[in-house]
Amino acid sequence: MYVINQDHFYKRTRLPRYYSRYDRCWHADFNNRNSYRWRKLYDFCRRARGMDVLVLEGLMALHDPRIRRHMDLKLYADCPVAERLHRRLNRGVPGWTRARHRIYWNEVVLPGHLHHVAPTRRHADLVIPNGRGASVRRRRVLARIRGWIRSRAKGAGRTVREGGIIEAGLRPLNGPYAEDCR
Repeated sequence: MYVINQDHFYKRTRLPRYYSRYDRCWHADFNNRNSYRWRKLYDFCRRARGMDVLVLEGLMALHDPRIRRHMDLKLYADCPVAERLHRRLNRGVPGWTRARHRIYWNEVVLPGHLHHVAPTRRHADLVIPNGRGASVRRRRVLARIRGWIRSRAKGAGRTVREGGIIEAGLRPLNGPYAEDCR
């Protein structure tokens, strides 16, 4: 199994920009579908197709139809707006005040999510509940995913070890192609 983290495919130059009221400056907008090198991501996914299980992880993983066409199972992690804001404020950016985080949330993150990420939910085969109080529902969905992976591996004459991506909470892992992403 191999995990491709979409964050490795951000553009290095010519990123979309937004104007911040907080410091009255223009900044790179990473919450925009035009922030990614889609062609490079598509080519990378095609090269890694020989893997038994290939996971593309990222906010806009379901955005590009060329990539979606090759997906056997499309997942969308759904989290309430208040929970996403709470997590962002707790994660923070060193040197930023809570006021700056809230302005960034309102100017960039929330509009970017509503415009670019939320519409991709309709392409998902399964929606994973990911807020507070969703652990029972999340366990049921993850059990279905484990079953799907096991049945797919058995069809290919392989066995699936316990552990790995499902138990790791769908976090990105390092893999043999990690350097190719950069």
